[in-house]
Amino acid sequence: MAGRPTVIEGTPGPPRTAVTRVAVAQVALRVGEPEANRAAAEAAITEAAGAGARLVVLPELVNSGYVFTGAEEARSLAEPADGPTVTGWERLAGDHDLVIVGGFCELAGGVLRNSQVMVDATGTRAVYRKAHLWHDERDVFTPGDAPPPVMDTALGRIGMMVCYDLEFPEWVRSPGRTCSPSPPTGPPRRCRRGSGRCWSRTHRSPPPPTACSSRSPTGARTNAA
Repeated sequence: MAGRPTVIEGTPGPPRTAVTRVAVAQVALRVGEPEANRAAAEAAITEAAGAGARLVVLPELVNSGYVFTGAEEARSLAEPADGPTVTGWERLAGDHDLVIVGGFCELAGGVLRNSQVMVDATGTRAVYRKAHLWHDERDVFTPGDAPPPVMDTALGRIGMMVCYDLEFPEWVRSPGRTCSPSPPTGPPRRCRRGSGRCWSRTHRSPPPPTACSSRSPTGARTNAA
């Protein structure tokens, strides 16, 4: 259901005594309504935490919504990595002892980026800028040129990528075959719910499990494909 996180449990790999709950928040977002989008994401995070989730994955471009009429519209909705969207997620991560990975429309040094951030109870852990821009995104954003980060967290190692990045095998292999929480705007094809595992279809064998992909429900100028 729109706005309600999907919680996935699993203990893949060798037997373990602990279970990590991962919430994939499918949040309905609208372009030009950043405050409402932030509120929707906060509600989903809070609900996921109440359900026992420790890792929450949010969609691409949460603050701005998607798609844009052009670069100027995106620029009017962009914010820095220490803006209200990310600082709000930092607060929620601290309040609920979570790891949160989510996308946001970033303005960094005057450059528009389709970015993703990882935060936990200690604050911001990493910011990744989408390297492989899809279709008209190339008319709006500047692609990132840094490799996908892989961070050691209290929940284990977690990698980061955004949507179309997953379609490039060498890019997926570059973080050491770590499965990445990747919030796409297309259908979430890469999750095997029964096993609690998730990986890019470009892999020949499953890497270590971490999180599934998510998308928003369809609607007028929302974050859905």
